[in-house]
Amino acid sequence: MTESRKREHSDLAAPRETKKYIRDFGVFDETTSDGVLVASGRKFHVSKHHLASHSDFFKSMFFKEFDESTKDEIVLENVEAEELQKFLETINGELCIDVLRLSDMWCATTPMNACERFLMRDSKKSRKDIFSIARGYNLQKLKDDLISKANNHAELQSILPNDVMSLDHATMGAILKKFSALTTSHSRNQHAADAPAALNAQQN
Repeated sequence: MTESRKREHSDLAAPRETKKYIRDFGVFDETTSDGVLVASGRKFHVSKHHLASHSDFFKSMFFKEFDESTKDEIVLENVEAEELQKFLETINGELCIDVLRLSDMWCATTPMNACERFLMRDSKKSRKDIFSIARGYNLQKLKDDLISKANNHAELQSILPNDVMSLDHATMGAILKKFSALTTSHSRNQHAADAPAALNAQQN
């Protein structure tokens, strides 16, 4: 057997390497998937509402009187699977972490700010995970946003790390201010709830 034939035979016998993705849209998730897109023969399980919120094209396709709105699977013509993979990863915030890392390393404020705004607005990650990301890249606006959105002490506690004392002074200040505001609000609500009972007791 010639060397070229040996190499050809070896290439055929070698197992193909499976490409790894940041997120696998080929797996159905009953909590988030309600539609299937097909690109280059590959299926992608997606959330129709999430796609529609990022794309007028998909909003029209899914929620207006188009033939595709009633189909279980929608085949996208002239779209490569890799292109769709990157698009879905981007709108789901999966690529944002990589962009943050490079932006931080290269001191690039524009993409850093764009990622921060995305995490404030559209990310599906948990608040605790987002707070951890914000700490890692010192995204103070994002940390302040998460702290301000806590509706009670339990929600505030849920985003904090185990070692609270490791937080920077600005973040600690924001947490203490929010904790105080929640405590005051809780006391007022409790006082308002107790007032009718106290009034009845006085009348009796």
